[in-house]
Amino acid sequence: MTTHPFTTWASLDRRLRRALARDAARLAAAAAIGNDTQRLAAAAAATIAACGPAAADALVRWAEAEGLSALIAPALRPLTPGAVADGLADTAQRVTERAVVLAADRQSLAAALTAAGVPWRPLKGAWLADHAYRDAALRPMADIDIWVPREREAAAIEAIAALGYRRSAASWKHSVYAMPGDHVVDWRGEHAANPRPIEVHRRWLEGFRGLVIDIGDLRARAHSNDGEAWPDPAAMLLHVAAHASVDALGRRLRLLALVDVAVLASAASERTWHQLMAVAATPRAARFVWPSLELARRELDAPVPASVLRALGASIRAPLRRWADGIDLDDATRSGGATAPRPLWEIPRLWPLDVRESLTVMRWIAWPPRAAARRSSA
Repeated sequence: MTTHPFTTWASLDRRLRRALARDAARLAAAAAIGNDTQRLAAAAAATIAACGPAAADALVRWAEAEGLSALIAPALRPLTPGAVADGLADTAQRVTERAVVLAADRQSLAAALTAAGVPWRPLKGAWLADHAYRDAALRPMADIDIWVPREREAAAIEAIAALGYRRSAASWKHSVYAMPGDHVVDWRGEHAANPRPIEVHRRWLEGFRGLVIDIGDLRARAHSNDGEAWPDPAAMLLHVAAHASVDALGRRLRLLALVDVAVLASAASERTWHQLMAVAATPRAARFVWPSLELARRELDAPVPASVLRALGASIRAPLRRWADGIDLDDATRSGGATAPRPLWEIPRLWPLDVRESLTVMRWIAWPPRAAARRSSA
């Protein structure tokens, strides 16, 4: 892509990394919503220029890893050097091509589950692409997440198996179904022929260091008799925010996840915010939601109402609040977090609420699961 010596993301000046993480994420959020991007693109282009020509490969790879390429490529194309512009355009094209086959996968899956009489709902990217982003092709996805009721899981698996999928892994949160023989053909990430597994959730959970929030249960208690469509905007915002929060706390945040929060916040009505506060204002729920909402407000200028942050923040312990106030966006990502300084006992100090939870967290740290997903012979 470039004749200049290769530069890694980690070797770039930390100030430039932090500025680009913020500038590119803000630009991506504006592009996802359909807002004007001219000013934000100029800021991101200036930071890219400051990185120098040797950083072109690193910048392109970083944008793909963070899930931002398709969102920022059009606005940056006339403002950035050819190596960066061409690299982003190439990634954006691969995201678009993958989005086409993922859309077809979702349609086939929907038809199979409907024909089998299985109630189901899309989650995370599968919902966001079709309901939150102005163009589904802008929102990259590694897989298709769906929820099915526990009592209909067997029927759902049978329908999925009829499409050719077989269970390949399982975790405390979901089971994974993949096409036999699937393998990675492009290790950069975005490629139509890369695996496109289905992740089946029996419950709607998010967790961190052994502590879990049951989003489906919270939603059911808040909307038990209102007849509102599910997943509703408040429940999805709760899930997306919780997902981004735990990834940021684990220093594995993909910036796309924070863009998701900003996109949903931009579309949230007053009713949506009230519903969110109604279910997430307790200490055990607020800690999953408040950190990413605060980060999205501070770093991406997401329109999160101050009243919402105050209501949720009232349940946040001082150590977690200090963490959110001091964390740098790049340090919270997988790209930057690996080289960021981190206190040894950071999570045990800020995450548990009581002695019992502290023991759970310490047990998870001392004896973590063998893998995020347990390989299955089924």
